[in-house]
Amino acid sequence: MTEDQFVALARQRYQEISALNELDSFFEYEKQFDQLWVELGREVLEKNLGDVPESNKKKRISNPIRASSPIERAFLLQESE
Repeated sequence: MTEDQFVALARQRYQEISALNELDSFFEYEKQFDQLWVELGREVLEKNLGDVPESNKKKRISNPIRASSPIERAFLLQESE
């Protein structure tokens, strides 16, 4: 991501950030400000690294070893010796 691309993303959020000044509650201001920056950070991250997975706990192994596989049995046999 170039500096120009980052500035363009931030510029898109400027109106939303400016609108926060209309809020009377500091709590609401802080809450919405944080949400805007998290969203902007996610956009920047996606531009730099590609798509972010839906859940950070959801890991995928392309070829998992299962208890029924011969590799797992051989590994267990080696450990018991």
